[in-house]
Amino acid sequence: MTSMAQLASTPARTTLRPLDYALILVAAIAVRLVFLRAFPHADGDWALYGDVARNILAGCGVAVTTPEGCRPHFGGNQLPLFPAFAALVWWLSAGSDTAIRLVQTLIGALATVWLAHAVGEFTRHRLMGLAAGLLQAVSPVQAFWAGHLLTETLALAGTQWVLAELLLGHAQGRFRTVQVGLAMTFSIWMRLDGVLLAVPVGVSALLMRPRPQAIRGCILAGLIVFASLGAWTVRNVAVGISPVPILGLLPDGTRGPRGYVAWVQTWVVNEHDRAAASFFGVHNFDRIRIPESAYASAEERAEVLALLERLRQHVGRPFPPEIDQAFRALAERREAAQTTGDKLSLLMSRAHDLARPWVWPLGRKDPSGAPASPSPSDLYRFLVSIGCVIGIVLALRTREPAMAILGTLAVVYATVRLGFFTAMTGLETRYLVEMAPFLEAFAGAAAAMLAMMVWRRTFGAVRPG
Repeated sequence: MTSMAQLASTPARTTLRPLDYALILVAAIAVRLVFLRAFPHADGDWALYGDVARNILAGCGVAVTTPEGCRPHFGGNQLPLFPAFAALVWWLSAGSDTAIRLVQTLIGALATVWLAHAVGEFTRHRLMGLAAGLLQAVSPVQAFWAGHLLTETLALAGTQWVLAELLLGHAQGRFRTVQVGLAMTFSIWMRLDGVLLAVPVGVSALLMRPRPQAIRGCILAGLIVFASLGAWTVRNVAVGISPVPILGLLPDGTRGPRGYVAWVQTWVVNEHDRAAASFFGVHNFDRIRIPESAYASAEERAEVLALLERLRQHVGRPFPPEIDQAFRALAERREAAQTTGDKLSLLMSRAHDLARPWVWPLGRKDPSGAPASPSPSDLYRFLVSIGCVIGIVLALRTREPAMAILGTLAVVYATVRLGFFTAMTGLETRYLVEMAPFLEAFAGAAAAMLAMMVWRRTFGAVRPG
């Protein structure tokens, strides 16, 4: 068996060089700029993020626009860090959307460099850090979002920051309390589902020695996070709004039709059907499309079609409460008729559809449900997953602690994120992009380790790098 000590046979190769950092940074910026130019988008959730950002810039604070003026809000679709970021960049750039895209691109590229540094320090081999960094630098999964006025690019940067601090903590033999706390705070304030990073943070503390000190550091890092969340909760109570986030917001910041959404959640399985049923903006009910596979019976189909016909008469106006209540009754009836097996089958189908781009790209379908060729992004995801499988085999074969820890964190976070969004019917591919830094770091390190083992077996010493 080949150990890390054998692979990193000379100190000169145990850390990244200045040229390595420059190469990763340039590659990350260049690839993101290509995607930024090719796919500039300002739609979807940006309607609410942009509204909050404009109110911040206008001096209204964190608020949404209503006919009566600006009204205090929890923060938009998430906590208000992304709208505040957009407002700051607008203030510095005279309102340029392109500036937002460029600044978030730079932040994402710098986070990639920092994670590459952490992988190199943790594994104690330059080539493993370089491979992990370059894989993330050219990652279409990460770069695609650079041109979007959405949280994904900065949420990815936050995920990279958290993982980097965990790996540096293992490299230094101590839990980096303040750094992890700040990175977690950034991630959660960028996207609320950043709280899922608490699982790999906790697992990392349990894997660290000495364990008691690591657990204490983990708890203190959590207190740093809760301090900011507690302060925001006090603010929300003070301005007279809900102290907790409201799920299912419409683009104008109001609550969506909960009964209708509950009915959709009794049958929806894939991203296309969820979008067709749910993405109707604020009052554009004529956009709603329900697939034939949604109906449990001919009677339910007739009732739903009648409700939708009534609903389309209210285009431009709020979702009628009586129609929402009728859909809630349908949802309750449907749930009562579903067996435990039915519900488990529904969850498994959702999990399969969410995980498909990562585990089997040939299963892709177009919006009509017909088989479609795998996208380049799906093929890339699949290759990353293969790299992770290779990493697991190498970790088991070599019993190398660094690979075992990195692999454990990657598998744990991917499983937790997939399970969470399956359970809450978050059927959008973009909700899983934050898995990428964990999986790509592990796959990149595994590819470099395998290459070095093959080289060593062939030539008797590690020469590359």
